[in-house]
Amino acid sequence: MACTIVLVALLLAALARSHSAFPGSQAATPLGWFGWYDQGEYLKQLQALMRGERDIGFTGTYPPGFMLVLLPLALLLRAVDLGGAEAALILGNLGLVALALSLIAIRLGRVRGPLFLAAFCLFIAPVQYFSAAFVAPWSSSLTLVVGALAFWLLADNQESRRTPRSVLVILGAAFALLLHTRPQDFVLLGACTGILVCLQAYRHAALRPLLFPLVIGFVVVESLIVLGFWGFPLGNSYGQSHSFVPSLVPLKAVGLMTGDASYGWTNKGLLTEFPILGSVALVVLVAGALSGGLFGVLFLLGWMIIYLSFSDLGPHNFIQYGLFHYIKTLFVVSLAALFLAGTPRVLLAAVSIALVTAFARVQPVAGNSSPGEADWCSTGLVLDRQASAQQLSSEFFSPPSLLLNGQPLKPFGDYRMFAADSLTYVHFFHAEGPLTGFQTPDFPSNTPTYCFNRELVLRGW
Repeated sequence: MACTIVLVALLLAALARSHSAFPGSQAATPLGWFGWYDQGEYLKQLQALMRGERDIGFTGTYPPGFMLVLLPLALLLRAVDLGGAEAALILGNLGLVALALSLIAIRLGRVRGPLFLAAFCLFIAPVQYFSAAFVAPWSSSLTLVVGALAFWLLADNQESRRTPRSVLVILGAAFALLLHTRPQDFVLLGACTGILVCLQAYRHAALRPLLFPLVIGFVVVESLIVLGFWGFPLGNSYGQSHSFVPSLVPLKAVGLMTGDASYGWTNKGLLTEFPILGSVALVVLVAGALSGGLFGVLFLLGWMIIYLSFSDLGPHNFIQYGLFHYIKTLFVVSLAALFLAGTPRVLLAAVSIALVTAFARVQPVAGNSSPGEADWCSTGLVLDRQASAQQLSSEFFSPPSLLLNGQPLKPFGDYRMFAADSLTYVHFFHAEGPLTGFQTPDFPSNTPTYCFNRELVLRGW
């Protein structure tokens, strides 16, 4: 197993190097991975933990679980003078992804395992958008490890085998770390794994031997985290202010794949940007869900309900900001399930569903645009602003106050801002009705505003 992990890690490292995936690749944001916000926050949090600051779990932007996993490595690297937080973030992330892939490959066996790894590498290697989801440090890499361990339960269920206690203990410990890393993934994978445990207990008429190792692993690690932080650290992310709209799940599920013309210049989907690999991803997701039985279907549907209900995830940012990492665990587990139990009938059904989805494009709201007006979408406005890159970045993370039809709007929950050259695009998530007034108190009074119609009708997303 150790050799498999090392080989996979070296392959991932080669991909990372080929795509210049390292901190400091943008001078303006030296802490960020590709200059992104999240990785800079990870580094600050890990550096604080290395200094012995235990309140980081409560005051940090993100829960501390991901950095707790990397903390021993960071301290070791610093002790032997081989780097510190940055090196640990790079190597630790690659190690977690390599561990997850290796666990799946080993469980699949000597024939299907290498084929699974080859298919995975062929998928992510050609395009940086897909490879960055795995080689760039994201907290979702810990979710990937939990998903790989859950796959052991799935494989054992399909082959009528009892899962080893060691795997169950590690899975319980990993769930404790996941709770303090990505709580939404803890809920999603916890529910799906619970289904697997119940199915295995039903077949073997033995629930206690399964639950006991899981509970032991979870309680031990959870106790250490709570005692270490003198409390229950879950972070203080600005994401708490976002809207959660489950009714939009069907539209956004199609929109992520095919795009949605109502998003204007932010309209991008997997199939429109990457026709071949996007089609492969769609087939894998559908076929994996069908191959995984009840677990696979619940995993796919649960992911859609939890993530697509989130207002700030859609065609406006899924491609633009490299958010495939949201779906990477679902993709990898689906690919593994396909190699475990895929049949020609499953593949045929998956391709059929993928084709139907590809042609089921979401149509924009009709409107009467006037000559000379900007052809923008029916869910937002465009402000013609001569702003610096730093100002536009500030607007993205800390949007200024806006009033729509005389009513104040809540940043992130009601609207979000995106930059394109000197333009600022304001996207409304669920505002509806005719636009009678739009005010930007924090902008100059002479800021020109363009819209799709002379009398804009907002349909919300």
